[in-house]
Amino acid sequence: MTAIESSPVQEPQTPAQWAVRWFAVVAFAALCASVPLVHLVWHGALGHQRPAVRTRSQTAMPAPSREAVLAGEW
Repeated sequence: MTAIESSPVQEPQTPAQWAVRWFAVVAFAALCASVPLVHLVWHGALGHQRPAVRTRSQTAMPAPSREAVLAGEW
């Protein structure tokens, strides 16, 4: 055996292999396009000011008070 071997013969892909590959490419492209599309529709077309999905860090901070500190909200 030598360090440089000839590459094996590549067989042409079957129609099923092409279908799976194109499905993966289209699904990946749709997933990547969905985030800015949802953002544009939610804020641009529908005119919402708040995000569609808010995490705890994106909510408005409550007013500082003794009760809020003791309750763990502030």
